[in-house]
Order: sequence, then structure tokens, then C-alpha cells
Amino acid sequence: MNANWFRNASLAMLAVAGLAVNSAQAGSTQLGNSGWMATWDSSYDSRLDLSVDFESADTVFLEKFVTFTPDDLNGDAFFIDPVVITFQQTSANAKEWLVLNDETVTNQTGFDWIGFKFTILDGSTGTSQDVQFDQAKTNLGNNAGFSINPFTTFEFSDNNQVLDLGGGTVPTSPPFGPNVWFPGVESGGLSIHAGQIDTLRTFTLKEQPNIIPLPAAAWSGLSGLAGLAIIASRKGIKKLFA
Repeated sequence: MNANWFRNASLAMLAVAGLAVNSAQAGSTQLGNSGWMATWDSSYDSRLDLSVDFESADTVFLEKFVTFTPDDLNGDAFFIDPVVITFQQTSANAKEWLVLNDETVTNQTGFDWIGFKFTILDGSTGTSQDVQFDQAKTNLGNNAGFSINPFTTFEFSDNNQVLDLGGGTVPTSPPFGPNVWFPGVESGGLSIHAGQIDTLRTFTLKEQPNIIPLPAAAWSGLSGLAGLAIIASRKGIKKLFA
């Protein structure tokens, strides 16, 4: 009987361990005591990390690391697929504000970025009842506001659910130069107002670099190292960009 009990207990422990592993592989994290959970596609597990910096009475401040690679290039349409993070409210008393306070974004796509877009997907009222970026709290473009360097232009649109950045370049690497971008880390955070409503809500945040698409006809004219690197990225060979 003792042997059976030990065996059953061992199986139970293995099952719990298996659930823990599967949960980690699913790409999800509870955001401290904020009443929010974040989830993402498991393909990003090795290159996306989201954690809580700190919390206040009504706000959770987040730290995020993400790397874009040649795997994110979208076929013949030739744009970069966005990183998509879904935020799910798990408590009726969830924090009203979520702030991307500190980000590290790495460009290993093989292409320079000429812009970057943040998009919130939620609601259809076109009012403040929908989850949206808060321009005043973000205070973008000011010394104490959300830093977008090396980008120099920005535009909020679509009921403050889209933020487009431009006027600068985040180069790829190698061999073109520094390829790590630190939005917000210098001075402030990108503030998202989730509001407080009677039912638990879910919204999605998309982050997507903007590149100059390469015309299809140009593929036949590629030559030398740059050409080989671009072709390699299309075939999924990552070593040229490691």
C-alpha cells in the first residue's frame, strides 16, 4: 500500500510539473497583483519577456523585452508581423492603468526599421469606454514623457488606439550598426487606460516595425553579402543575423 501511495503521489507531482511546463510554453504571465494576465503566442517564448516593474494604487508599470527576427518577415507581402500580446482582466478590482515603462526591442530582421506602430484592439464605441492610449499621461515629445528616440515624429489616431512613430531609423545587425531600441527607458511610459467596467475585459496590444518593402523584381538583382543575407532570411537561415 505504501508503494502504491508513493507511486500515485509521484505521478501526481509529475502531472503538476507537466501542467507548469505547459503553462510556461503557452506564453502567459500573471502581472503581479494588478488583476491582469498577459498571454502571447508560444513562438515568442524564447524572445519575449513581460514582467512587472512596480505597482501603485491604480497602475501597473511593466517592463518588456522582445526580439524581432527573420522569422517575422511575412512572405511575399514583405512586411514584419506584429508581436501580439493579449491582456485579460482576472479581477473586478483590476488596475485602471497599464504603463509600458521600460522596453528593450531588438532588430534582428535583416532590415532597417523606418517606423514603429503600437495598436490597441478593443471595443467599438469610439469613446473613452474603449481601451486606449492616454496622450496626457504618456506626454510624448516632452522631456518628462515617453521617449521614442531615435524616432522623431509621432501620431495618435483611431480613437487614440493607434500610435505611429517615424522620422528615424532602428538599424538591423549585423552589419549595419546598433540594433537595440529602448522606448520609454529614458524618461517615461506609454500609458494605456483600461478603465473600470462591470464585466471583466480583454484587449490586445500589437507592436509592429515598419520597413521599406523590397519590390519583387529586386530579388533577381540581389548580389553579394547583402543579397545573400536577405535571401537567407527568406529561407529562415538565422545564422547570418545572429
